[in-house]
Amino acid sequence: MQPDALSVPRQQTGFCTGCGQPRVGQVCDNCGRAAPPSVVPPAVPVVRITEVAHKPRRGLRIGAGVIVFALLLGGIGLGAKNLTDQRATEQALDQATASNTELQRKLDSLSGSTATLTNQIASLQSKVDGQPDPAKVASKAQPSVFTVDTETGTGSAWVVSANADGSELITNYHVVKDTWRSGGRTVQIVRDDAEYTGTIDQVEQSADLAVVSVEEKLPVLPIAAKKPAVGDPVLVLGSPLGLGGTVTSGIVSAFRTEDGEREMQFSAPISPGNSGGPVINLRGEVIGVSVAKYVTEGAEGLGFAIPAATLCNVLHVC
Repeated sequence: MQPDALSVPRQQTGFCTGCGQPRVGQVCDNCGRAAPPSVVPPAVPVVRITEVAHKPRRGLRIGAGVIVFALLLGGIGLGAKNLTDQRATEQALDQATASNTELQRKLDSLSGSTATLTNQIASLQSKVDGQPDPAKVASKAQPSVFTVDTETGTGSAWVVSANADGSELITNYHVVKDTWRSGGRTVQIVRDDAEYTGTIDQVEQSADLAVVSVEEKLPVLPIAAKKPAVGDPVLVLGSPLGLGGTVTSGIVSAFRTEDGEREMQFSAPISPGNSGGPVINLRGEVIGVSVAKYVTEGAEGLGFAIPAATLCNVLHVC
């Protein structure tokens, strides 16, 4: 059938859900399957947009002013806090400076005290160093002290003077008395392994002194120019019982006069054989010549010496 010129072709309304062919109307022309009922979507509510009238931003301006005021207050508060912190720092600095000044003052005071103590110690050390060492004094004097050997005994002697022609030694007269009285004039002068022949040149019986000379030049012991005081330390050198190189020590105990002769009493131990040996001070100077000891039961430390002044006056060797 040919459609009329005025007919309107049917419009496709969808696809068949059974065969998938295009469908016109409610029934599929191909398979005859009816179209499912139409679902009408719910009405969508219409939303009207109403323009909001513009209002002045007064609140924003007030808020900005508040913010500015708050910032100003905050700045003032921060400045005040910074000022407080600065003052606290300055106070702490002042306290630290004051403490440092006080410590420096104390250090200066301690430094002064230390310097004073150092000077005192140095002064005391100087005095200690200035004190003679008895061992050194004795060691220096020993080469001038000898043993005198005679046919009847031994004694001691020391060198009072020396030159290129020889040396003179002092001893006691009673040490060489037997040799002198028998007409002999020579004795042996001994020290360690050295032995010299000595000649008796001069005797003073009343002063118990004698001068013996040797041809060799020997080291001299100086004679003290000053009289010792009671209590001064002394060293006695000689050959007690023939034991050469013996040293004993003591003090000047007293000065006494026996039979018109002045004698110096001392506490250093002596024995037979010390006679004629030197009694020296701690400067190594001869202050006397050992001559005797007081022997009795219970007596100790009672030695006697001829003072150096007597030696000088009698023998004229000073």
